[in-house]
Amino acid sequence: MPRHSSGILLVTTDSVPGRSVERTLGLVSGSSAQMLGVGKSFTAGLGQLLVGGDVPDFTALMEDARLVALARLKQKAAAMGANAVVGLRLTTSDLSQAVAEVCAYGTAVRLSERDSH
Repeated sequence: MPRHSSGILLVTTDSVPGRSVERTLGLVSGSSAQMLGVGKSFTAGLGQLLVGGDVPDFTALMEDARLVALARLKQKAAAMGANAVVGLRLTTSDLSQAVAEVCAYGTAVRLSERDSH
């Protein structure tokens, strides 16, 4: 199971096989709004209009925003005493032509170490 450096297990499922929820701690979220430089935004947008396809600057921007949002979510979950976040979801939104936000949210829980069955 994927574990991140914070020790917080992140899963999109509502449960973790072989583990039981000892305590539900509540909703936890983390977000990040990232801005692409004006010159890059114009160049990337123009290039996409002309040829279509992937826009590497925007792809990198969204990846950075996702990593920051997940790091903030894990930090908040750890502060709540969680060792996992279940039901993890990610949403994105454009705040403007050059600003994008990623929000990560889920339920912070305390999982058992291992179920005996």
